[in-house]
Amino acid sequence: MKIQSIDDFAEAMKVPQLQEEYTTDPKKFKENYFPPMKNEKIFKLVILIIGVVLVLSVISFIIITLYPFNGEDGEIDIPDPLITVASTAIGAITGLLVHREE
Repeated sequence: MKIQSIDDFAEAMKVPQLQEEYTTDPKKFKENYFPPMKNEKIFKLVILIIGVVLVLSVISFIIITLYPFNGEDGEIDIPDPLITVASTAIGAITGLLVHREE
């Protein structure tokens, strides 16, 4: 039995033997019942989209820094949502590209 969706997982949890396997060793359960991710195009698309967001954020930082959008005290005011988007994009790319041993 291979689990392809959340509905399949819910059905598997109704079987007492599978439920016990899941509670005792979730990693082994995953290896036995979940197929490995085969569609690398989706992974590459996600990396591309996050990379574009990151590049646009950096370009926005440069534009804001070069043009006189400074506050009254002469400091550069970079909008917090822009910082949040850039930080999230960096974290997402790092999380996706870091090799995890399982």
